[in-house]
Amino acid sequence: MFTTKPLSQRDVLWKDLKLGNGACTIGSDGCLLTCFTMLCQSADVRTMDMWRMAHNGYSGAMASTFSLLDATKRVKYIPNTTDQSRYIRTAFPDTAKLQAHLDAGNPAIIEVNWYRRFRPVIWRWAYAMHFVLLMPNGQVYDPWPLPSEGQTVCNLLEYGKDIAEAVVRAIYYEVTK
Repeated sequence: MFTTKPLSQRDVLWKDLKLGNGACTIGSDGCLLTCFTMLCQSADVRTMDMWRMAHNGYSGAMASTFSLLDATKRVKYIPNTTDQSRYIRTAFPDTAKLQAHLDAGNPAIIEVNWYRRFRPVIWRWAYAMHFVLLMPNGQVYDPWPLPSEGQTVCNLLEYGKDIAEAVVRAIYYEVTK
């Protein structure tokens, strides 16, 4: 079974560092980078940032690919059409595929309805991209909260009334044996 440690993009060890080749910081915009780090079962977001920069993993501060760029042999990226499709304010159509993926013991990085969890009053009117790591057991490792806030591990339904509302996009990874 795949296990990893929850990490926060706002950890004092890296929150003020520039993200990729851009002007924003890991603390403000590094949720996807932090998810990549957790997938690689690493404890150092700063090292993953440097790895991605050295392997052309950025376009400015944006990830140029969902691939882990061979940072680990234990987890493999599975390219699929859902990577490019975002379902903002509409039902996520691949809930059965996502559930089957998790049931097979594989993790996924998912883009979630960010405002639903952290800014519930305005979540239907405003939208910001936010990625979390969805573990095979259904737990979500959210990189935004600090561990001291006690919210790093939650349930997917914190982002919507059901999976179809909570998920905006799914990126699949397979754990190699």
